[in-house]
Amino acid sequence: MNSAIVIFAITPFTETLTETLVDQLYVIFFADFLTTPLMRFLDIGGVLNRFVFAKKAQTQGKMDSYFNGTAYNIAERYTDITKTLFLAFFYAAIFPAAYIFCLASLATTFFVDKYALLRVWRQQGKIGESISKVSRFFLVVALCAHVVMSSYWWSGFPFDDLCLEDGEYTYCNQVSAPPCPIHRV
Repeated sequence: MNSAIVIFAITPFTETLTETLVDQLYVIFFADFLTTPLMRFLDIGGVLNRFVFAKKAQTQGKMDSYFNGTAYNIAERYTDITKTLFLAFFYAAIFPAAYIFCLASLATTFFVDKYALLRVWRQQGKIGESISKVSRFFLVVALCAHVVMSSYWWSGFPFDDLCLEDGEYTYCNQVSAPPCPIHRV
């Protein structure tokens, strides 16, 4: 929601194709691609537990507790993936590189999470299928948002706010008539 819809809401219509929006999207995708997986891969809290706090433990039981692994939340992992896909689908019509950034982000997420699941994270109990069912619903919502937003972006192209009035094109924000019905002002 914050990554896609808030950026959409605060960007003026005539500045949709400017470098500002593209730069904002690039920063978000870059963070999804590199920063977040790198933090999970480095596991700074787990390293501190094993190499600093475990040495200072007073009992064997307390020292062993520092080697249990890092706790994780599978719902958070699904949320990150869904957020990346939603952002890519939302802006794909005006930022086609979103597909490539999304692919790169999902690939790094997969390999880092696989490593963390096998080497870093603590074992958890069995998890039901309810999280995956909810995630499938939001993937369908993301696909619907892709269809709606792609039609919106293409209907507003070239984002110059021109309106047809009395057989001539004029800028909507310079005439006294109400704004164009297909453009938001």
